[in-house]
Amino acid sequence: MFQSISWSQYFNFLLIALLIYYPLIGLVFYRKELASVIKKRNADSVDLPGRTGLSFVEETDDKLLDELREVHHATTHREFPKEELMLTIMQRVKQYRGLNKELINQFMKEAFPQLEESDRRRIWQ
Repeated sequence: MFQSISWSQYFNFLLIALLIYYPLIGLVFYRKELASVIKKRNADSVDLPGRTGLSFVEETDDKLLDELREVHHATTHREFPKEELMLTIMQRVKQYRGLNKELINQFMKEAFPQLEESDRRRIWQ
């Protein structure tokens, strides 16, 4: 019986068996993690029907940066109290979760030079 099987047939069978075996083992042991990833992906796509291929974090960063640009344009042409500016920025930042803080801090450093480092730290608290 074993004399009629060639080595190439044996290796093909072994390859196919392994390609079936390991995904099955992965599904058995990691089904909860896979289910949570699939749920999260479905929830993101339901919440954002018009996605453009950006990740959720990048989209929220872009939205917040757009709002901060609007604040910057509104405050550049007139004298704006520092505390009122900080309060406005704090309100905008608290609306978003999972932000790239380094990117937002870089923008605030360039757009709002009147804010010191301690003021920018207070915004994230």
